[in-house]
Amino acid sequence: MTESNGTVAVTIVKKRKGVEFTFGIRTKDMTATAPKDYSTEDKIITMKANDQEYKFEVAIVDDEEWEPDLDFAIELYDPNTESSEILPGEDTKCVVTILDEDFPGTIGFESTDVTVQKGMKEVVVIVKRENGSDGTISCMVKTDAISLRKTSNTAVEFDDYCPMMNKITFPHSETEVRVAIPLINKKVSEIGDKLIEETDKLDENKEEGDDDDSEEENDVMF
Repeated sequence: MTESNGTVAVTIVKKRKGVEFTFGIRTKDMTATAPKDYSTEDKIITMKANDQEYKFEVAIVDDEEWEPDLDFAIELYDPNTESSEILPGEDTKCVVTILDEDFPGTIGFESTDVTVQKGMKEVVVIVKRENGSDGTISCMVKTDAISLRKTSNTAVEFDDYCPMMNKITFPHSETEVRVAIPLINKKVSEIGDKLIEETDKLDENKEEGDDDDSEEENDVMF
């Protein structure tokens, strides 16, 4: 979430219905520190038998100083233990990332190595904007063939994919743009190549047949 949002909200969902449950919820510093970057929160919550969800909000500090993306954690813990241990499970802790909007940010691919399965109609490449999201910025996205020669692991323009060169724009506060690159169905391409090859052979045979007929007529006339 961006720094200018002011607050971040997470929803705690009770898995067991019809029972009352008491737990603690707290924030914990990571690269972000309280109260400089966000407000410290530590509460004991009781969800009654008919309660299913609880919304927990944390205030975010929006300053004018540029900072890299910062993280802090929100944990659910057992208030009845001596050390207030975090509750067991993979979903009892979440990490909040604060995106600073006081800098335009830097643009790059989320992954520099994308693999697709055969038969897919397109591949989606994600372009990320990190370390800031202030203002509107743009860049060009262009496909570039690794090699002009076909190999077992090299894609070729117009054979495996449609080349493209487009301008993408990140509006203010936007941090992700998805770029779709059309793929060429190899089966269709191979069928088309085969039809062209067979047509060429028919044309060659027809031309040879016309030449033979002409020679036979000359022999008769002579």
